[in-house]
Amino acid sequence: ITKADLTIYLADSNSDWGDKIAPAGAKYSEGLKNNDKLGTFSYTFDGSSDQPTLPGSYALDGTVVSFSAGTPDNYNITVVAATYTVNPPFFVNIDPNKGPEAGGTKFTIFGFGFGLNNPVVKFDGLEATGVQLIGSSQITGFTPAHPAGLVSVTLETDAGTFELGNIYTYIPPKPTPQISALAPIQGPTFGGTKVKIIGSAFTGSDGKAAKVYIDGVLVSGVKVSKGGTVIDLITPSHAAGKVDIEIVTKDGRFTFSQGYEYIDNGEQPSVIDLKLNLKVGTKFNGQDVTISGGGLMPNSDYTLTMRSKPMVIYKGKTDGAGNFLEDVTIPAKACLSPGKHSLTLLGTAPDGKPKSAVGHFALTDGCVVGAQAVRLDDRTWTLNGFLFDFRRPTLNAGGVKSLNSLVPLIRGAKTITIYGYTETDTIYESIRRGNIILAQGRCNSVVAFLKSKGIKAVYKTVAKGGVDPVSLKDQSQNRRVVINATY
Repeated sequence: ITKADLTIYLADSNSDWGDKIAPAGAKYSEGLKNNDKLGTFSYTFDGSSDQPTLPGSYALDGTVVSFSAGTPDNYNITVVAATYTVNPPFFVNIDPNKGPEAGGTKFTIFGFGFGLNNPVVKFDGLEATGVQLIGSSQITGFTPAHPAGLVSVTLETDAGTFELGNIYTYIPPKPTPQISALAPIQGPTFGGTKVKIIGSAFTGSDGKAAKVYIDGVLVSGVKVSKGGTVIDLITPSHAAGKVDIEIVTKDGRFTFSQGYEYIDNGEQPSVIDLKLNLKVGTKFNGQDVTISGGGLMPNSDYTLTMRSKPMVIYKGKTDGAGNFLEDVTIPAKACLSPGKHSLTLLGTAPDGKPKSAVGHFALTDGCVVGAQAVRLDDRTWTLNGFLFDFRRPTLNAGGVKSLNSLVPLIRGAKTITIYGYTETDTIYESIRRGNIILAQGRCNSVVAFLKSKGIKAVYKTVAKGGVDPVSLKDQSQNRRVVINATY
């Protein structure tokens, strides 16, 4: 029997490292007769029958084992070799692509051809833990700890090291609460002490205000400033001794060990307090006032009322210890005609008698606060406002109206101290000197005005100049005076 010549051309083929080695067989052939069909092959890779275990290109050769139709015995067979390629690792993405500095974040690297064995995964040279190869297309593990920033990730495999690039970012931890100061540091066992805590990160990354615990007990009515740097609270009752104060947010906690001391000093006095906190030169409605009380009748009503045109601005109930602390936003309905007005905070003492506090202020056109008066104690009033025009030492028309409306509060004072202010200073010394002169002129204008109203007292003036600004955005609010009247 004469055998026919048959030439078989193997097809170039490939697979990803770690996947099944699967040559594609014949690309085409020349010389098949009588509808014979090729069947199976036995392959060699670079002359070896062992399948490749590393990425690279291999000479793919082989012999025919069988035909699917006909028989190879009828042919003189020549096989033309091809190339088989084992593809190296190919990176697609990492999830997540960021995590905390502390590490421990579970990650998954997606791609192809990651091999046959668990690789070593390194983040900026630091080895990840718990690394596992899933199939040949996923690698999981846990990130090592590392300082914040973008870092490179590498795979160390049986075939060498593969750079995936700068693909993972370490995120710094969210700020945790910190206490830098607390005042006062002691108070009576019956509670009711207004405590101010100064620090940082009192608002969590979730936007929620911190919770405060005194000796493990949650404090109600806590007020956190918009910037998250100040906490105001009223202490609950507690047995005598030093206690921990703990601040807690979503991002962490801070314990001020033995930071506050309860002192046994008798029965709690009834107190009620109104702080206007008004910004002179700004609309009255929308501003906040702070109201608080302690030692009042437990679970009793308290109200904040406008007196010039009676209307209730806010009402609430004291807690079980007779305490309360609230920031109240002035509503639009409180905008009244220009002139002197007042707010009265009224509560009830344990004996049923009323307790009250009053704050006075002056409104100008457009419901703008022209001045406010706050009683610091039984002997002292502080008035501020009376804005001046740019670079002018004399009271403008609005300043005259505002000051005139509050003159009755000053009558009878023994000593009146006037502090003069200007717009904020610049780096130029000549302007600073000019601001001092201007501030003194404003003090002198107020002294002259009060004397013209028949107020006899010992007058003192302090030219402060461009310091202690009320606002850095609206410099007009800094053209003002502050008056302390002592009786």
